[in-house]
Amino acid sequence: MIGETQTETRPVFEATAAEKGAQLIFADQLFDARRLEVADAHKQFFDIWKQSEPYMDRVALGLLGLYQQKNLVTAICAIDNLRSRFSISEEDVREGLANLAHTTGLKGRWQVLGRNPDVVADAGHNEQGIKEVVYHLSRMKYNQLHMVLGMVNDKSCERILQLLPRSATYYFCKADIPRAMDAQLLADKAFEMGLRGAVYHSVNDAYKTALNNAGFDDMIFIGGSTFVVAEVV
Repeated sequence: MIGETQTETRPVFEATAAEKGAQLIFADQLFDARRLEVADAHKQFFDIWKQSEPYMDRVALGLLGLYQQKNLVTAICAIDNLRSRFSISEEDVREGLANLAHTTGLKGRWQVLGRNPDVVADAGHNEQGIKEVVYHLSRMKYNQLHMVLGMVNDKSCERILQLLPRSATYYFCKADIPRAMDAQLLADKAFEMGLRGAVYHSVNDAYKTALNNAGFDDMIFIGGSTFVVAEVV
């Protein structure tokens, strides 16, 4: 089962499924999750539709991040198929989704660490993940965006840096692992892309400075690397 239909990869999945004699299902062609505007600091709510017909209403998802809408569609489609083999009640599904973060211990996926200023950490670190993060940031309201940013040194960072907002204030840092990119090198590459900020000796220093600098109505985002997020959450 594939969560999201993509023109570039679809032929590969179709050819492989045909070769293996396997059923191929694209979740987003069967299911749709429509986000409800409900004020809740810890959950999102969705109406789920299957082939344009109501399937489940007001489903609470215990993970934030607008990109989770796509993941929810994939999960619901998988559960729908598993129901032919296992006894899975709607109550089980609702409870599992609502308590997902608590049950699994999952951290670092649009995890809210504070309010006033809003502080969010997200471990998205590849191009697609950063696109989703930037989109979510563009939908939020704040005075100034502060970005605590670090990356690893074995991946090309230029395409990711091109996606980041130019108006943010950046706090470039290096996670405490051998793979981490030097903060000054990251800053130099970011400056070439029109991003502006300062270099810090550690993730903790960068985060503390962002907290000190941020106003009540500002926002602090921590990300660029799973390892950067891990040192904060």
